[in-house]
Amino acid sequence: MVDMKPGLEEKLKKLVLRQSARAARNEWVETQSSSDEPLFDYRYDHVSQVVVTAKRLAVLTGADMEVTMMASWLHDMAKPGIGGGENHGDASAALAREILLREDVSQTTVDKVCDAIRKHVGLTLNEPLAPLEAQVLWDADKIVKLGLVGFIHYIINGIKLRPGMDMAEIADEIRDFIPLAEKIAASMNTLPGKGMAATRLEHLKMVSGYLDREIGQVSQVENEPHAAADAPGSLKAGILTIGNEILDGLVLDTNSNWLELRLAALGVATIAQVTVRDDLAEIGNALSRLQGICSIIITSGGLGPTHDDMTLSAVSNRLGLELAEDPNALSIVKKQYEYLYAKGIVSTAELTESRKKMAHIPKGSKPLDNSVGGAPGVMISRDETTIFCLPGVPAELKAIFDASVRPWIEQKGKPFYYEETVDFAISDETMFAPFIDKAMRKHPGVYIKSMPKTYGTSDVLRVWVSARGNMHRDLKASVKGAIRTLAEVSGVNASPVVSSTLDGR
Repeated sequence: MVDMKPGLEEKLKKLVLRQSARAARNEWVETQSSSDEPLFDYRYDHVSQVVVTAKRLAVLTGADMEVTMMASWLHDMAKPGIGGGENHGDASAALAREILLREDVSQTTVDKVCDAIRKHVGLTLNEPLAPLEAQVLWDADKIVKLGLVGFIHYIINGIKLRPGMDMAEIADEIRDFIPLAEKIAASMNTLPGKGMAATRLEHLKMVSGYLDREIGQVSQVENEPHAAADAPGSLKAGILTIGNEILDGLVLDTNSNWLELRLAALGVATIAQVTVRDDLAEIGNALSRLQGICSIIITSGGLGPTHDDMTLSAVSNRLGLELAEDPNALSIVKKQYEYLYAKGIVSTAELTESRKKMAHIPKGSKPLDNSVGGAPGVMISRDETTIFCLPGVPAELKAIFDASVRPWIEQKGKPFYYEETVDFAISDETMFAPFIDKAMRKHPGVYIKSMPKTYGTSDVLRVWVSARGNMHRDLKASVKGAIRTLAEVSGVNASPVVSSTLDGR
């Protein structure tokens, strides 16, 4: 390789920046001056999206469609731009009253419309609204601020694309919006609104996560000459997601993103991610492909008691093994349904035939305890590949991964280990979770696990931060860097709990 002249790349970067900035400015001015129309009419687009969403909620909840339609069209009449004035609800209601009375709408209907408009202002609620039409308008207005629509609106109008911003700063803005988005989603009044908001919130998180990963991949290539997947003896993972509901767009696959982050923190490179339908042949074909390239395969979904839960049958067929009832797996199912019955979650603890089905696993495999749901996970090794079959319910998948999969990977992984445990003065784990994801993206070799106590029993959240690798000093620096990032992004200082651990294996 020819030695590059010192400082040359920086000079080229500045040259291109000057040229591109000039071109971008000229394009913007030319576009603005060539038409009287705005580049993007955010206010109209927001309102029209609210109308569509509110009408759908009205159908689902039985709200008055006429009141809903008029209130959703006129709810922001006095709002000149993003943010608006503090009294834009009252001002919009006054304008709506004037407009509707001119159109000979009845006084009673106008009063209902104006009441809903006045109550829609804000982003969070301390208590549910009334009547139903006010609930529907509130939910629709907030739902539109979430998901991909909210993502685009936020970029184009919310952050105003300030001069000089780069992609990393845009990604930071979107990521920093997510904690507020979670509060918005939590403020829904109606049951259909809660469902829509939850789905859109997951969409927003996934898009933000993908953007972070794409930007992160650029910096990783720049700073690391050899990818982890190419290191001799490194573990390579494949993720197989199973379920018609995923491919039909009914359920968003958040499990894969969660697994990828955790595997990366454990030094495992995810080299393939496949999604298939609930079909024996499709699952078998996907397993065959992944077996040829992966040392670890993690499947999610298809372990339940219904006819379309066929993951273990497909694994058995692929490996030429018999599917049979396992006494240890049956014990896990029995224990969990007794627990769920005692908690009043299920109506009986009886081991029905459908529940016994979840204890049928490939012969020679190992059942993995499920402390959250009914279906055990399954671990089976064949040749050079170990397969972990996990439930599709996120809480169950995460519990089994942390209790069984992660310890197995740690035993197989890199020789040196460092950890610290710290407390943060925050009691709500759900508020802290986005900061953990942000820190793990910034420090890809670090594993972060929160350990919450029962609500109301502690004012602090204990967080365990660890890393594995080939150099002691690198691990310690990585862990401490991740703790600093957690403190910076959360605004809460970390307090050490126990002495750090640094060892070799």
